[in-house]
Amino acid sequence: MHGVELWRSDGTSIGTYMISDIAPGPTSSGPGEFAGVDSIIYFTANTGTQLWRSNGTASGTYSLMSFNVVRGLYGFNGKLYFSADQNNTGEELWRSNGTVNGTFLLKDLNGVVGASLPCNFYKTNNNLFFTAATNDGWELWKTDGTNSGTVMVKDIFPGGNSGVMDTYSEKYFSHIGDTLYFAAKDNNSGYQLWRSDGTGAGTVAVSNVPNGILLTSPFSIVEGNVAFYSFYSDRFWMYSPSLDSSYITNYPAFYALNLYPQKYLFFGSNLYYATKDTLYGAEVWASDGINPSKRLQESHLVNNWYPGIPLGFNSILGTVGSKLILSQARNPYDVRIPFFVYDTLTANTCFPPSVIVGVPVTSTNMHLVWNRVEETTTYHIRYKKSTDLTWTLDSTQKSYYFLNSLDSTAIYNFQLTTNCSGVISAWSDTILYQPTFLGNNNNYLNLLAEREEDSTTVRLYWLKTNLITKVQFRYRPYGTTTWTYSTSNNGYKRLTGLTPNTFYEYTYREEINGIWNTWYSGSFYFNTSGSITTSISEPSTDLGISVFPNPTSDLLHIKFSDQKNYQLKLLDVTGRILKVYDNLNTATQISTSSLRSGIYLLQFTNDDGLVFTQKVLVK
Repeated sequence: MHGVELWRSDGTSIGTYMISDIAPGPTSSGPGEFAGVDSIIYFTANTGTQLWRSNGTASGTYSLMSFNVVRGLYGFNGKLYFSADQNNTGEELWRSNGTVNGTFLLKDLNGVVGASLPCNFYKTNNNLFFTAATNDGWELWKTDGTNSGTVMVKDIFPGGNSGVMDTYSEKYFSHIGDTLYFAAKDNNSGYQLWRSDGTGAGTVAVSNVPNGILLTSPFSIVEGNVAFYSFYSDRFWMYSPSLDSSYITNYPAFYALNLYPQKYLFFGSNLYYATKDTLYGAEVWASDGINPSKRLQESHLVNNWYPGIPLGFNSILGTVGSKLILSQARNPYDVRIPFFVYDTLTANTCFPPSVIVGVPVTSTNMHLVWNRVEETTTYHIRYKKSTDLTWTLDSTQKSYYFLNSLDSTAIYNFQLTTNCSGVISAWSDTILYQPTFLGNNNNYLNLLAEREEDSTTVRLYWLKTNLITKVQFRYRPYGTTTWTYSTSNNGYKRLTGLTPNTFYEYTYREEINGIWNTWYSGSFYFNTSGSITTSISEPSTDLGISVFPNPTSDLLHIKFSDQKNYQLKLLDVTGRILKVYDNLNTATQISTSSLRSGIYLLQFTNDDGLVFTQKVLVK
């Protein structure tokens, strides 16, 4: 009926409705680039060629002006600022007060020829800063809303060179009071942390980190200090305005974490970040900068460790009051994305499990599986039929529980609580379970959980459906080449006879209508040690491979010390494969001139299946 149009919501069903069908019928107007100024919402529509405004009503929603392109909407002091090109003369700085007559070109920063491409608008208490490209290169600008008050703050890298960035790209800023903090480079020491009070004299470098700092991470404000990151450091740096000096901290950091702002957040004096270990896989951790980091609480019941990428699959979305808002990759039963709340004011108290999954085995038997809670010695389970008044109580030191002799016609209620070294948590939310439950009729397996029974036995849980009633697993110690096979037809599989203190890799395939699917293309992992394995720290071995120079700008030279054949995959930091080179065994050169500046991964696999991953910085 309608395409993508402008909607509003007050948080209720009746208060959620479309404001205006800007492009009538099934065509989408594609509203985007939203910016709020006082009580008005500004946005772009129709593939970014029109500037619109809305007060939340149909009659108050209308177009202000059409452009060749309009973007970068930003509100400051009751006015809207943006970049636009109206007559193919190039994108320049515009301003609007919400009326047609009050929407105009504020200043052509680059003269009549060329586009200055103003972008990265950012306000402090008294200034609106932005970046723009002129004959002086990409530099820092500011505006007070007038033509004469729109000026370049400082030519940081004189001679037509770019001081704040090399190309049109997203730029991170932070501020304390009216002082702006950002990354810039001059002719001395590469990109460093700079500060600006809006004057040329007050725009200076405040760090001198060897090899420079990373441009792709935000500059977090941590109790009045500015946190930043160097590619070559495993810890965050900090700039103290009161001491006017920079120093390295004990907050952990690594390159991939700082490429993705949603993977970490400083909140108060703590750093919360997504990373992985071999015990739980990818989870969220916390560091106070003094003591060893701690995992918050397991949220993935499957170890989603991934070779070569240290990032966790969780995202840290922000804060509400004292609460940290987290997301998980997927729900254990489907592809929806669950949200979690972690209250930092009660961080030292005991929590009940928050991910509880019922695994059907037969119509009268089931397993209950839940996430492990840090420092818990005992879990208490209580359950009953929904129609009963009294609970049955039991306890276990494992994070799974088997229950048989169920009434297949009933619906059961489950709750869990934890004993954290003598402190008892509240009961968890109530979990409903119906013994005859089957998963959706998908033709792919939903892997639910893996739980260690002891140092030689691991349980793998999966969801039966009408289509999927049999699964084959294959597993092997990580880094070896020989698989062991095992088949399951009842929702879980016990892998026995495993080697203690060993990190395992496994994958699976489903049988549908008597035909086996192909093996799942990825791998999962489990650890039989009960503690974090350190013997596979990445890279596990360099395999005698030399990669140089690093950083590089045009060519990478690769040398091999043995006569084995290697496959080389070039990946970006998200794990996306950009190029594959097969049968390498002699000195090789790889061109990086077509790659954008940033961090990449070289993943080598030899004839024996051994893997070596090397990170590379392309300038």
